[in-house]
Amino acid sequence: MGKAGQSLKQVLQSHGVSQYSLAQKLGIERTNVYRWVHEATDPTAESVVDIVLALKELNPAAAKEFVRLYLGTLVEDIKSNQQSQSDSSTFTPPQASMSKRVNINIPNAVYEDLEAWAESEGRTVANLVAFLVETEVRSAKKQGKIQTQNDNKK
Repeated sequence: MGKAGQSLKQVLQSHGVSQYSLAQKLGIERTNVYRWVHEATDPTAESVVDIVLALKELNPAAAKEFVRLYLGTLVEDIKSNQQSQSDSSTFTPPQASMSKRVNINIPNAVYEDLEAWAESEGRTVANLVAFLVETEVRSAKKQGKIQTQNDNKK
């Protein structure tokens, strides 16, 4: 399975957080946490967010480490990129960062390539596709290929 389970297992062990206490904080059965930790199933993207928030309440250092282990340097790269862009027009309001669900159809050969790539990085295909789409949309916007309604109001 995936990187989330490996990261979660390491964080719970190193910070002394029990699967039971995390499950209680999440309001779910402990068996769900057990399945994630033992990589029988992967948590959904929404569950990962909930895990971070629950860990933050239980042990803020554990939450930070989970994000670092699961997302690697991606968060630091985004933070440093945001800091280097001191222009206030790059600020993204909180409501703009909410997620939307999109269903797409792709050729089998492309899916198989994505599946191999995702597996090599220890993530799900859906997580990889979401990352790739977001990265490309941000790049296109930065290049001026996309203009949103918020851009027109400036």
